[in-house]
Amino acid sequence: MISSLLIPAAYAHRVHVSWRIGEVKVKAWYGGGEPMSHATAKVYTFEGREKKLYVKGKLDENGNFFFHPKIGVENYTVVVQHGGHRDEVKVNLEAAPAGRAEKGGRVVTPLWTRIISGFGYLIGLAGAAMAYMGWRWKRKYEKVET
Repeated sequence: MISSLLIPAAYAHRVHVSWRIGEVKVKAWYGGGEPMSHATAKVYTFEGREKKLYVKGKLDENGNFFFHPKIGVENYTVVVQHGGHRDEVKVNLEAAPAGRAEKGGRVVTPLWTRIISGFGYLIGLAGAAMAYMGWRWKRKYEKVET
């Protein structure tokens, strides 16, 4: 009886639920892959047909900018500018898949992925060419033996 008083109560059926709206992460970089450190970022929302400035700030040293989405707003336009360089991207929180960057309606893949894919295509073409050459060589020698 004393041991049952010393044991803390068990919470086997207690349930905890929590939620929060996360931040939207914007990443900007130059063509060579160098991040646009400390560039200016402006986030616009649309109210009717009018474009309104929602948030303005600076990118960090890694080219990242975070902003909290406005409740009820799904479409944003993010403008990043540094010196004479400027780019604009439309962000749709409802339609955009998580973890993928979009630019101009197409998914942007990292440079290393494109390089590996290129080598894969070249190896596939070389394999197809060698299979064709082997087939021709086999036909040639089958005719000679007959």
